[in-house]
Amino acid sequence: MKKWHVWLLAIVTTIVLLIGTFSLYVFFTVKDYENSFFPDTFIEDQDLSKLTEAKAKEVLADITNDYDQTNVTITTGDKTYTKTLKDIGVQYDTAEKLEEAFQYGKSENAVKQFFLIKKPKENQHTLSYSIDEAKLEDWLTTIEQEMKVAPKNATISIRNGQVNVKDDQKGTEIDKLNLKLDLLTALQKNAKKDIQVAANLKEIEAPLTKETLSQVKRKIGSFSTHFVANNQNRNLNIKLATETIDSYLLLPGESFSFNDYVGDTTASKGYKSAPSFLNGKVVESYGGGVCQVSTTLYNALIKAGIIPDNRYNHSMTVSYVPIGQDAAIAYGYKDLTFTNPYNSPIYIEGTVSATSVTFSIYSTENSKPANTDYQLKSAIVAQNEKGITSVTYLETVTNGKVSERKQIYKDWYKNKQ
Repeated sequence: MKKWHVWLLAIVTTIVLLIGTFSLYVFFTVKDYENSFFPDTFIEDQDLSKLTEAKAKEVLADITNDYDQTNVTITTGDKTYTKTLKDIGVQYDTAEKLEEAFQYGKSENAVKQFFLIKKPKENQHTLSYSIDEAKLEDWLTTIEQEMKVAPKNATISIRNGQVNVKDDQKGTEIDKLNLKLDLLTALQKNAKKDIQVAANLKEIEAPLTKETLSQVKRKIGSFSTHFVANNQNRNLNIKLATETIDSYLLLPGESFSFNDYVGDTTASKGYKSAPSFLNGKVVESYGGGVCQVSTTLYNALIKAGIIPDNRYNHSMTVSYVPIGQDAAIAYGYKDLTFTNPYNSPIYIEGTVSATSVTFSIYSTENSKPANTDYQLKSAIVAQNEKGITSVTYLETVTNGKVSERKQIYKDWYKNKQ
């Protein structure tokens, strides 16, 4: 019995020693990796086994520095644009991947960690990256601006009823939205290799095509006023203002301001001093006579079925149109403005002869109603020693008969002194 006890004690002691020895071996083996990566741990195929996090970060920095130089190339037409990933603000998830790889197995018990160390399984991680979309957008916008060729509108000129239309030219631009989507898709594959994406060019139609302007050939309104030939300064002013407005094209819904377009009638623009009205008196001023231009244009607009947004009468009656049918201009406070009410462009032709100024308004066949004309009729409704009051009616003439009549203005004029 004593021998049996001795053998039993020896066996137990041996087992305890073996377990203790193994436990110590496990403990020190695991502790050896406490501050380092387990074996067969890879990020971007770089073996980080036994490395500390700080050292692994240095190793990965070399890798990402190489990735930074990856070229991103955009081709469009015969041009090529290239930037590196670094240029467009690449950001890698290095910190997250390092932490993920480092923590591999660390939460397991000591025995499992021991076997992960002694019989390692490949622990592979891949870096992902993101792009600074603001930088990418700036780059694409620069390419877009460089590649864009603006379309050119068709142009029209009308002289004595002869219409001449020059063709429009289409423009081109990159399909920026699809380019960005294609580029982001290529970037998100994370291949870390040079990337090349083609940008498609698309045509841009001109807002005003030859087809559209070729339809602007119907004269829908015209009006002339007359002047004497011997007042050279006044006649020159009329010519300058008329030529400024001539060939003006007004698109549907667009507005025109006489003062904004013709501007101040200054000597620097070539205008001369000539008689004009000021507070019921005749005075000399630069641009004298330009009100005859605005009045002629106003009456042509009425003939075309366009009622101005703003119109002012003179302080005294004028000789070139009936009372109540004038349109005064005084830069800064009296203006003639109107808006194109039609669904088609309108073209303004202005011509000057030795003794007359004429404005003609052109548009398409379906702008002003067919068999319809418009005219002004004025009447004096009051008169005294201070002045005259008139009312002006707009008459719609359909098939030669007045079909509608409405008052549009009531004006007061000082008596001439």
